Amino acid sequence: MTPSGSVDSSDLTMSGVMPVTFPAGETRLNSDTGAITGMITRPANTINTNVETSSNGIAFHQKMVNSIPVGVFTFADVTVQNGATLKIIGTAAVALVSQKHFVMSGLIEVRPMDGTGAICPPGNVVAGPGGSTGGAAGHGGPTSMSPLPGNGPGGGGAGVVSLMVQPSGGSGAGHAGGGGAASCGCYNGMAQLPGGGGIMFTNAPQGGSGGGGGGAAAGGGGGGSIQIDAAGVITIGDGTGLQGINAGGCGGQGANGGGGGGAGGRIFLEAPYVQIGAQGVLAANGGGGGGYASSTNYDGMAGVLGNTPAYGGGSSQFVSVSGNGGAGDSLAGTSAPACTTGCGPSPGLGGGGSAGRIVVNAAGTPAVNAQGILSPSVMSGAAAFGTTLVN
Repeated sequence: MTPSGSVDSSDLTMSGVMPVTFPAGETRLNSDTGAITGMITRPANTINTNVETSSNGIAFHQKMVNSIPVGVFTFADVTVQNGATLKIIGTAAVALVSQKHFVMSGLIEVRPMDGTGAICPPGNVVAGPGGSTGGAAGHGGPTSMSPLPGNGPGGGGAGVVSLMVQPSGGSGAGHAGGGGAASCGCYNGMAQLPGGGGIMFTNAPQGGSGGGGGGAAAGGGGGGSIQIDAAGVITIGDGTGLQGINAGGCGGQGANGGGGGGAGGRIFLEAPYVQIGAQGVLAANGGGGGGYASSTNYDGMAGVLGNTPAYGGGSSQFVSVSGNGGAGDSLAGTSAPACTTGCGPSPGLGGGGSAGRIVVNAAGTPAVNAQGILSPSVMSGAAAFGTTLVN
């Protein structure tokens, strides 16, 4: 196979690497240093940019691709057992390379998390590996501070806050589609308009952008970027439950002036043969916007392992309050209720983040089971099948 993207032919032919089975339980892989902790261990590289192979046969090096750092782990063969969870921590995007097969019956998490592996921890500004953080919250008072837009090329617009103002929300981040707009704030009956939803962009291997900061709460971080290459077969899911890769964005934090949702990240699979089994999932969904109702703060949901949207704070399948994240056939994050006359109807709510991108390259058409899930979907245009060159 001739690899592409963040992987070189040398990664598929280097010597000294060994087969690895990730057992049930949690294992954390650091895309910045190469360190692995949990059920499997590996020390950090001495020099991150050098190819270094540990005593248990796991190689790592970090490289730059389109000015984006990528941590590349190389194995002879990979099995992720049922019940295993691999969490990718660090700021660099990640590539997992198998010189034989990559059999996935567990879960790989590339959603935003902190160094302990906590997904979208409350109050922390985090992003997935290769993704961008949400904008910081604003606050009123004598030393008021304006909120900041989300980071990354599709960062959501910031809300508005100043002394004696009902703050506006932050808008959702863009990636494969646009981010949803936040609802306005209010001052003396006049609408205080937030920045707009983040724009669509393409910049592999960039992950999702961050949601805009609201007048009182931070935006959600963007989902991470992961590439998996195998010289043989990639198999996702064994049919016993939802298994696969979650590169969703975080929801905006809830407040009266909630944050915008982060955009979904990027998933890239490449092998001569790729199989998505029953209940095998590739998900890069956007996060929901932060909300506020009845004096209660509601954080937006993070992107889920499936094709249902991450609901905005206070929203549900039946009730639309804050903006929802993009998922399934719908790429764009939805907007919070728009301002009409004056400041109504619902000021201060965050917009939803866009879905991310999925690319699957194989020598022939990838085999996708009828119960397999790609979210965003192929129908949406943000999930695509390409061709792998095989010598």
